[in-house]
Amino acid sequence: MTYTWNNQWIWRYESIWCSLEKFKYSNELTSKDLGVILRASRERVQTESVYKSLYLSKNIVDISSLSNLLNTDVFNKLDNDLNLFLDALYNNLNIEKYIVYKLRYCPKCIEVGYHSIFHQLSFFDNCVFHSTKLESKCPICKKEEPYLIKYSKSKQGFSCECGYSYISETNTFNLFNLWLSN
Repeated sequence: MTYTWNNQWIWRYESIWCSLEKFKYSNELTSKDLGVILRASRERVQTESVYKSLYLSKNIVDISSLSNLLNTDVFNKLDNDLNLFLDALYNNLNIEKYIVYKLRYCPKCIEVGYHSIFHQLSFFDNCVFHSTKLESKCPICKKEEPYLIKYSKSKQGFSCECGYSYISETNTFNLFNLWLSN
């Protein structure tokens, strides 16, 4: 099967959660469809370690399938991004105790289809790119979502279970071009 994807859509410091949401969004897939594609066997991907909380788990998602699907070495790219940041700011930091296990997002970032690994770190209350307060609830239903991929039948990319779309751009072609301009 052929999917709509361009590995140049992955921005620096982008979480794997975001890359997967972009993939779902660009192919009009539900989370359940994505789970089938990645051969995920669990109902939910729960956070337990740095890989699970900042990205996803190497044990839960077939990494070679994910890397092939996104046409990039996902964990190598994200490890490099995160290590550059941590080495520069927090030498030898035990990062796991600073992870927020509910999804946090910058309204300005997510409206263009971007979520950073930094949004999940507790020592940031504001977006490192926009200085905007990080949010954790859907603006419509006010529910918080855990920072995981739920293999739900109905959840489309960058949307809440209630149906609210976090992306403001309604023209998909414009959004794809924006993702290329990273």
